[in-house]
Amino acid sequence: GNTVTPSAHIDEFGADAVRYWSGLARYGADTAFDTGIMKIGRRLAMKVFNASKFALQSSADAGEITEPLDLAFLAKLKAQCEDARKAFETWEPASALMDSEKFFWSNFTDSYVELVKMRSLSGVGVSKASAVHTLRFAVRTFLKLFAPFLPYTTDEVWRWAFTDEAPSVHQA
Repeated sequence: GNTVTPSAHIDEFGADAVRYWSGLARYGADTAFDTGIMKIGRRLAMKVFNASKFALQSSADAGEITEPLDLAFLAKLKAQCEDARKAFETWEPASALMDSEKFFWSNFTDSYVELVKMRSLSGVGVSKASAVHTLRFAVRTFLKLFAPFLPYTTDEVWRWAFTDEAPSVHQA
């Protein structure tokens, strides 16, 4: 009588939201059951879905990432990936999730996407290509970062654009 079956919560919030809640549990520590956390997980899954939809809607000719803003964002993203890797290696996946989520919201969706929105949609030439390729790279990276915690959302988005790399994000 002291356990909660997740079926009703999966129906209400979605499997990724329940998985998100469980992903925040720290190893060896009791975790309180909290539907509020599941609501946050559902919101993150929807944001990953919508941000990816935006980022993948533009296309550009082959080109390199050359714009200073794009390069600066990628340097921060690389550092975040390194931090997440270290968290997984030290058996702290909850830290990887929390830090990656914070970076996703503050550095990607709230900042970078807003700064390059017009350039990626209506820009031309090298500047547009740099923004589009950076957005696609970022989405691919975030899908890999969030895949252990939001497996269904990330795999769905992966199948939109990245099956040339692997058939599923979980195989990438």
